[in-house]
Amino acid sequence: MNDKKKQENPEMTELITQLTTTIYQVRTAEVTGDLFEALCNTRTETSTTRLLNYSSARFLSITNAIRRLLEKWPALEEWFAERARKALRDRTRPPVFPLAGREKDLSHVLSVLDPAAELKRTCQAEAPNQVEVLMMLYKIRLNDLNNEKPVRHYLSTNKKPRWIEPNELTQLAKSTRLLLRDAFDKRFFSRYYDDTKMAKTSYVFEMQQKLHPIYKNPRLNLNAVILLVCKQQGLGVMGPGLASDLFKEKGCSLVWTTPAGMAHKN
Repeated sequence: MNDKKKQENPEMTELITQLTTTIYQVRTAEVTGDLFEALCNTRTETSTTRLLNYSSARFLSITNAIRRLLEKWPALEEWFAERARKALRDRTRPPVFPLAGREKDLSHVLSVLDPAAELKRTCQAEAPNQVEVLMMLYKIRLNDLNNEKPVRHYLSTNKKPRWIEPNELTQLAKSTRLLLRDAFDKRFFSRYYDDTKMAKTSYVFEMQQKLHPIYKNPRLNLNAVILLVCKQQGLGVMGPGLASDLFKEKGCSLVWTTPAGMAHKN
């Protein structure tokens, strides 16, 4: 992780350091033998008995590593407790669990990152559907990265939905959510408000969406996401109107019904 990223989210850098330290200690501590594997079998519900390595070069690596740590949390706590007891018997300094007290942070951060990780997995599929990918982007931006809406808990299911309200998120999860939102806007959604990018963008994905039998109505997705992005980037409501005109110039005939689009048209 470079210095710029460390400055942007130092708490996340600290959490990742604690995460990698925990994984290293569990994997290299010879004095405990196969204790961790045994604890995984007796204290956790999943059959896996190993932690996953983290690589800063792979986005999915962090979500996979955090998920496995949370799955094995009872085993981790007992493993470090047993090491501490052994150290006391041996009259040596007891080891510290690097992630002690960070379970909530890990859970909330994973809930924030999980939708983006799912998008990444979809994009890495053998033949991803471009319109489906675009719709996933819209939904993530409208809901998961919208700091005014609750975050879907990573353990949530259709039968047992779980949500984390914005004011209940840990400070680390809040800042990570905001930074991830800004990264999405800078790398993709700026195509809807940045004059330079708007002039160079072909909007092929949006044209494909217009022809899709399910997602062809832009009022339900494209209008909403442009309005939200412009609002949260501190831009005027004219942004969507400007974008709609540009789409028309590029051959994408969209019908806009937002107040911004109508105001610009008039």
